Amino acid sequence: MLVALPLGVLAAYQRGRIADRIAQIIVALGGSVPGFWIGLLLILLFAVQLHLLPAFGSPTPQGIVLPAIVLAVANIAVLTRLTRASVLDVLGQEFVTVARAKGLAERAVTVRHVLRNTYVPMLTVLGLVFANLMVGTAVVEYVFAWPGIGRLAVDSALLRDQPVVVGFTVAAGLIFTVMNLLVDVGIAALDPRVRSA
Repeated sequence: MLVALPLGVLAAYQRGRIADRIAQIIVALGGSVPGFWIGLLLILLFAVQLHLLPAFGSPTPQGIVLPAIVLAVANIAVLTRLTRASVLDVLGQEFVTVARAKGLAERAVTVRHVLRNTYVPMLTVLGLVFANLMVGTAVVEYVFAWPGIGRLAVDSALLRDQPVVVGFTVAAGLIFTVMNLLVDVGIAALDPRVRSA
């Protein structure tokens, strides 16, 4: 969120300019490059060549950096694309034109009117991203030799350990169900139009 939200807003406000094109390149690369390849490149650069970070994940602050970057890249691409589209949609609305006509500063228009109306789609996607981060990290866990639930599920499937596979499937279903429920409650709390519907 710390990267995707500002990048998406900047790309929307600079539509068609160099900042928008750079953001589109980042989104295209982040969404199309496989996570395992990014992980291997990061290991090669930061662990093998520069000796700054450990090659394999470990429960230390240094050991979490590379897996976190790999997991964040694809999500930054998705959230940046969504933020840009949402902001462009809101910028075309009449209430933004009215706010500018009233003499509000552009920063106030962005914070009070534009960003507030992008919360609903962002919250929906954030819930799915968070649930996916909890259960869909098997590739990153394999690349960084991290003992996690995704790696356990893949190993159990290869060994035909049915109780663990079923347990993982049930846990994943529960995680997605709870996240969808939390997203719906959050949207109802943020958007009064949803409460009245």
